[in-house]
Amino acid sequence: MAIFHKHSLARATSLSLSSLALLPFPTFADTPAGRVMFVHGDATIERDGKRFKAERGDDIFAGDTFHTAQASTLQLRYSDGGTKALRPESTYTIERYVLDEEVPDNSTQGGELLRGGLRAITGAIGKNAPENVEYSTPVATMGIRGTSFQMLHIPDGGSPSLPRLESGSYLYVESGLIAMSTDIGETFVRPGQVFFTPALSAAPQLLPDGLSIFEALDENSPQASPDDDSAEPSNAATQGDTSTTGSTSSSSTSLIRGSFVENAELTPNGNSRSLQDTLSERQATSRLPAGAPQVPTEAQQLGFANTNSMLNQGINGSDEEFLGESGQLLLTNGENGSQAVSSDATRWNEKLRSAALGDERLQTRANAEPENFQVISLGERDATSDSTTAIYWGRWASEDIAKLSADGKILLTPLGNLGDLHYVGSNNVINVNSDDADGIQQIIELGERLANIEIDGAEEQKRVDFSLVTPGELTSSEGTLEVRDDSRFSLAYQTVDGEEKLHAQARFYLVDEQGNVYLAQAYESLAALFSNDEKVASRLTFDTTDQLDHLLRQASEREGRVVLPVSGGHFTSRFTGQSSGDGEYASIDGVIGNLYVEIDDGKRSAYGSLGFGLDAPEARWTDIEPSPQSEVVYDLYKRNIAPSSLGDHAVDDGKIVWGYWEEGTEVHLLSGETYTLSAPLPFITASLEVAGSVRESLSGAARDALSAQLDDGGVTFNWVDGTGLVSDDNGDVIPILDTSSITLSNAQGVSIDIFLDDYGKLTATHTPDNFSLDDPLSLEGETVAGDAHSFASGGLVGRYVGEEANAIMSLIQAWDLNSNDDIINLHTGTGAFDRQSVPNSPPDVQ
Repeated sequence: MAIFHKHSLARATSLSLSSLALLPFPTFADTPAGRVMFVHGDATIERDGKRFKAERGDDIFAGDTFHTAQASTLQLRYSDGGTKALRPESTYTIERYVLDEEVPDNSTQGGELLRGGLRAITGAIGKNAPENVEYSTPVATMGIRGTSFQMLHIPDGGSPSLPRLESGSYLYVESGLIAMSTDIGETFVRPGQVFFTPALSAAPQLLPDGLSIFEALDENSPQASPDDDSAEPSNAATQGDTSTTGSTSSSSTSLIRGSFVENAELTPNGNSRSLQDTLSERQATSRLPAGAPQVPTEAQQLGFANTNSMLNQGINGSDEEFLGESGQLLLTNGENGSQAVSSDATRWNEKLRSAALGDERLQTRANAEPENFQVISLGERDATSDSTTAIYWGRWASEDIAKLSADGKILLTPLGNLGDLHYVGSNNVINVNSDDADGIQQIIELGERLANIEIDGAEEQKRVDFSLVTPGELTSSEGTLEVRDDSRFSLAYQTVDGEEKLHAQARFYLVDEQGNVYLAQAYESLAALFSNDEKVASRLTFDTTDQLDHLLRQASEREGRVVLPVSGGHFTSRFTGQSSGDGEYASIDGVIGNLYVEIDDGKRSAYGSLGFGLDAPEARWTDIEPSPQSEVVYDLYKRNIAPSSLGDHAVDDGKIVWGYWEEGTEVHLLSGETYTLSAPLPFITASLEVAGSVRESLSGAARDALSAQLDDGGVTFNWVDGTGLVSDDNGDVIPILDTSSITLSNAQGVSIDIFLDDYGKLTATHTPDNFSLDDPLSLEGETVAGDAHSFASGGLVGRYVGEEANAIMSLIQAWDLNSNDDIINLHTGTGAFDRQSVPNSPPDVQ
């Protein structure tokens, strides 16, 4: 038994006496692994830090590194009968070599090609223990299952001799089978095939025209004189089975003079997926040497009996049992992995099993089960009870899905290397392309019909929502991220540049493993959504601009925690709907799509597929969602309990809304407790469109716009409307008269006059900093001629609304005092003042 290892004094001295006792004899490296058979030109051997000229007949050892210069070649013969022919400008290292003739399974062999090329024919070790033979380059590892192959490695920066070749490793199998692997995965290369990988982080890929690279190398390779063939093999070279070496082709042993492919024009396409020139599965198998182990086909590697049973597994997706003829499936395995396929390109066996993608196919492992799978019937929802639409949703784990050629005979991406595959599909997909003007117009008209719903004779709703009906599971690059079930897809009218248009909106809430909440918000006009002008059709791109700030503030108030924006991402979708039977669509009932999202400044990403179903329209009393921090108001809003004296006033592109809930209204707390209001509860708020312009005091823009008026007579805000003052005791309402006003001036500060029906007025003048209305401004009651009553005191808190303070929304209170100075007869109300309104003449004050 001979053992060979790299020469290293440090290694020898580091071994303990006990470890030496365990090593087979001999442990020193004075037994050669083979000899130099041929040398042409300038070739050297590097050993123990020294470099010397290679000569024919030189012994070679594990740890030796061989270098060939330009127009030079070197051939080695190993003690097991194998050979290696190094091409010009190559560097190769024997990393290990163990030949155990007594126990062949203990034999091992390996080396690394650092640059250039070589041709190898395996010897006894490769025949008896092929799993122990392995060769590598800086970007790939080759596991030997065959008898003859060629390798070429172009280092970073390229090769002057091969200027047109991309850097990376090329493998050509002449006979047998080679497993080529990188960090991404392993691919079996069959006889006649050439595979290439540019980096450890890239999967090996087939080069249909790659054989021309190695043919050009052989045609232009330098050769020695015929006398070189007279060398006798050494005794070591005759050990083991030498029958393999006897079949060495003349191209590797007879050498002719000349430069190394200096004029070769080689243009391999590393991204080509054409498989027309590759060998068929039968041809590849027939090239295996006699007696070689039968290699399982790609189908067998995935657990199928043969390729035909894999291709015909299950039922075609166009069958009415599944997607049907009008169906479509959306798949995604990452940021740029979203694809739409027709139903007839899929096959199902209760669950999705495969999908054809042009000249490729995604194939699940035989008998594997998906991570999750659901079929959702939209006909079971209140809003779409007459729908026949079904949504198919699922997720396959990466280890159960592979990518093959369309004919199933070439494995392009092995199991475990594609990433998780998410999909969502439907039997009723409204499939509209960017160039289908009629189809786009149909969708717009259907959307407008949905969004313009008249509810109980009330004003048009102007929006329609779609709720999440599938799980919100995502595959995350780190930790977990999930779409929360209160996420919505909507069709809503928005005013842009003065024109009201129907928009598609996505507002998704995502939660990570630590409970952090992220908002993904996007909108696009429905007409532009289908455009492919500099963007992907049907894709909503999430907003990451400052325009999102007010939504984040509102969401944070509602959540009781900071809601973070996503860093980027998109949602690519399709509508589902019912056909009218004449090639047109009668309705929209759902949305399916693929989501990709980035968070934490792009450090983390996640993807998945989602399905949404149409919500039943609600006669919601307002579309302004309050913060859950006001637990009572939030509950009444969620349960759609309409307030009394509900009113609104338009400001800029938004509005102010007010009202009050009466005493005795039932409230459901988040804790599960239920109680009734012991007194009326007034409220006032501003809509999303103007929420970002609500201020406690005058903004800089407002002061600039009102500067002249503040200096000359002041700026007056006149009463528009509101709830009036509602009694805590009996719910009676004292109307606020439209002669009421708030005036701002640099000379007087804030002057307030609130005139009440038959209850005098409340009045005061204050000089707060920058006309602030945040701290309660005290009011004094005064009697007005003809009124029977007046309050003793009161107070006002307000907010300016609009970029130039076009309105004030206010909360007003008034009360009396008993003999103990306790507050009695408390009244509270809300309302709006507008500086554009024209006031009536105020009544006389007594």
